[in-house]
Amino acid sequence: QAGVLLGKTLQGSGRWEAAVSSWREVLDAYPDFVPALAALAEARMIQGDFLAAENYLQRGLRRESENPTLIIMKARLAFERRQIEECFSELQKLNIDTLDNPAAFKLVELLILLDLDGEARKLIARLRLENRERFELANTLVTLGSYEEAKKLLQPLTSISAQVLRGRVHASQLQFDQAKPAFQAVIKVNPAYWPAWYYLGQTLMDSGEAAEAIQAFLKALELQPRNVNVLYKLGQA
Repeated sequence: QAGVLLGKTLQGSGRWEAAVSSWREVLDAYPDFVPALAALAEARMIQGDFLAAENYLQRGLRRESENPTLIIMKARLAFERRQIEECFSELQKLNIDTLDNPAAFKLVELLILLDLDGEARKLIARLRLENRERFELANTLVTLGSYEEAKKLLQPLTSISAQVLRGRVHASQLQFDQAKPAFQAVIKVNPAYWPAWYYLGQTLMDSGEAAEAIQAFLKALELQPRNVNVLYKLGQA
């Protein structure tokens, strides 16, 4: 399990191949370890290597044929391949009542991709979420463009990361007058929190305030000198 968690940490920092190597080392020692197979399947799916993803999923399902996470991932793979009928066929195998939160998050994401927002909302309403999980799900929903559901999840959260995400939701909805104060409030509390400067710069740029955007991006760059996203946005501004 430690090797799988190490891989997740590496993946989260963008070190994909190091993460894959960590999971493969786990499989070298434990060839049928389902969490490692699931992690490798997800990584390869994200990278577009659908054949490798399918192979890992099949190995996992041979071991645990009713594993809900693997079933959802197999449905997601079918979706990515535009095999929509097969995607729904896999989803019909699920027992919603048995899903843990990580599996439910994957299902919510897939339901939104399938334009089944109503079903996604019903599933979210069933979940009992800790603050960390609430934030993670809200972040996923923002990425998918499901802003109103993200707002609901963020309502009780008071962390600076939640405040920045709340600002991002407003900015994505072109509510710049609400987005800018959200980022500025974070900067007032923690001037060293570079994402607030970065997203403030993005919002200022989108609202036509180029000079102010450059200043915000320069501050973000001061805090994150090698961040390629900041450098790119500064070049755009």
